Amino acid sequence: MNVTSLLFFMRLIPLLLCSWAVVAGADVFTDADKAMAAKDYKTVMKLMRPRAESGDAVGQYALGRLYYKGQGVPKNNPEAAKWFRKAAEQGLSDAEYFLGYMYDNGEGVPQDHTEATKWYRKAADQGNADAQRNLGTMYQEGRGFPRDYVEAAKWYRKAAVHGNGGGQRNLGILYYDGNGVTQNFSEAAKWFRKAAEKGDTLAEFNLGIMYYSGQGVPRDFRDAAKWYRKAAEKGDAGALNSLGFLYGNGQGVKRDIVLEYMFYILAADNGDQQAPKNRSISERKLSTTQSEEAKTLAATWKVGTPLPMTSKTGGSSEHQ
Repeated sequence: MNVTSLLFFMRLIPLLLCSWAVVAGADVFTDADKAMAAKDYKTVMKLMRPRAESGDAVGQYALGRLYYKGQGVPKNNPEAAKWFRKAAEQGLSDAEYFLGYMYDNGEGVPQDHTEATKWYRKAADQGNADAQRNLGTMYQEGRGFPRDYVEAAKWYRKAAVHGNGGGQRNLGILYYDGNGVTQNFSEAAKWFRKAAEKGDTLAEFNLGIMYYSGQGVPRDFRDAAKWYRKAAEKGDAGALNSLGFLYGNGQGVKRDIVLEYMFYILAADNGDQQAPKNRSISERKLSTTQSEEAKTLAATWKVGTPLPMTSKTGGSSEHQ
């Protein structure tokens, strides 16, 4: 199979037998690309449906994506699964992956881990990195068959080498815990970094932990704060709690008890189990003015926006 890049499909799509550029009616795909870029999903559907109904695997995959996303048509998971299956049965790896995903999660089809594994494996064997990552997860968690960390590591590594952030992060976790591979903190940090640099939130948090503890990397509180902040700005509760601890102790950042309390508030609100206790202890350090500032900062901050670096009143305690 040759591979081509279509904006419409958001990623590389392996086509059957030949590149779409030489397929009869290839202008349809160009027009679909343009319509997709303009978010004109009804036009995309209009262009792709005849291709799908004529048996074209890429058109079938396209319809599956549109039905799954609810773009140009009402969201309809059973209909998405139907079109993914048609494309998957022709060997289109992205369709195989999505059909596996739907079986894995019981979306549009009954949940069936055996069927999920079957389709993930078909896609993974063609080099689909998302399928390789998810197949690794099936082995790591023992979904549908006995847990096997060695097989999990094998598939995570394949995904990681292809640049898949989730595969890189999960391979890092296996190295950190010593499951399926020899425990190696340097390797764990290496893979966490690769995933973190792609914006993987859990990898960012894990890399922060490694810098804080000095495992696999030189101990560096500033780098710990840097990576905690990246994950925290995406709403990660553990990272918010850890960032609060750094601000409360002046590690890697200037000590600020208002921000400490703010981060514990946010961490607790996002479900971190340690944060409520930390929040209570932190609040006792504050004056009324400081407490109100922290609460205001927490109430007005939005996930995805920068977290404050300093507060107005948090550099020293007013409450003695």
